[in-house]
Amino acid sequence: MSYETLLIETHGAVTLIRLNRPQALNALNSLVLAELIAALGAYDADDSQRCAVLTGSERRSPPAPTSRRCRRSASRRCTRTTILSAGRR
Repeated sequence: MSYETLLIETHGAVTLIRLNRPQALNALNSLVLAELIAALGAYDADDSQRCAVLTGSERRSPPAPTSRRCRRSASRRCTRTTILSAGRR
């Protein structure tokens, strides 16, 4: 599958997922989140893959989660579900 905002590589049993939006400092948006869900689904379906690494491209790393739900969280922990669902509005 081809992605607009991700670069996917496999190295043996490792899948490398790079966010590729350097002009936006690799900020997350609904398109990136949708593509991440698809890429992680493909990773999960491939039994030969043992590890997935998520990183940013061009010396830019993903920003910390900043959804309103995360900022209001009393425990200061954001679950994957909270972060991903924040992009589905």
